[in-house]
Amino acid sequence: MKFKIYYKLNCPKCRLTITQLKSVNAHIAKIYVDITDSSKDSVLNQLKQAGYKSFPVVKVYDHEQQVDEWSDFKIDKINQWKQMLK
Repeated sequence: MKFKIYYKLNCPKCRLTITQLKSVNAHIAKIYVDITDSSKDSVLNQLKQAGYKSFPVVKVYDHEQQVDEWSDFKIDKINQWKQMLK
């Protein structure tokens, strides 16, 4: 499993999510989102267009196929994946 975590600076929920997933040695790719970049092609704009309204945005992949996604600090989702990765 690979976790793509879109995060912004100084985001406690982002740090908690990353820390929790790292505790079970999850493979994590962190993608920094510049919240001051409002250009049409920015990552922030792409996430907004996809309907995300809070950080972090987490996407889970199994062999390049997305199998789960969520935004915000969702301890239930994190715990679900931590159990699967043990």
